[in-house]
Amino acid sequence: YKYISRTKLPRISPRLDTYKIFVPKAWGNMSKTVGLGGSYSNICIAAPGDACSETFIEFGPFQNQTDAIKIAKYFMTKFFRALLFLAKDSQNTAKDKYKYIPLPNLNENIWQSSIAELDELLFDLYQFPESSRQFIRENIQARSETNIEVL
Repeated sequence: YKYISRTKLPRISPRLDTYKIFVPKAWGNMSKTVGLGGSYSNICIAAPGDACSETFIEFGPFQNQTDAIKIAKYFMTKFFRALLFLAKDSQNTAKDKYKYIPLPNLNENIWQSSIAELDELLFDLYQFPESSRQFIRENIQARSETNIEVL
């Protein structure tokens, strides 16, 4: 993390002056020893004025930090990462790999829940059968709020 003048940025993102999430482009190391999709590194919530290199994918814009946190929590659910895994065939998580993941309603009352609780609420919301829920619980690595960094 370091300061770079706007005039020195090689490209100005349209999300530069908004809240956004930075997710590593190579997200999930595909190691079978920790479950389907492997180990997922931390993601970052970035403030207006923060920029990233091409090693990250920017998600947003978000109206405020609270909405960015809600989506970051969504990214860390087993529900989200199981659906992401369906489109992945490598560590690469380019934007097209997110095609099976529904856009959540940020106005729902579920977002104050922990990530583990969110999984169960999302399973209910999207009516996942119990066999699928159990498979995801057993085969996708658990993540928590500690895996979300606020820059």
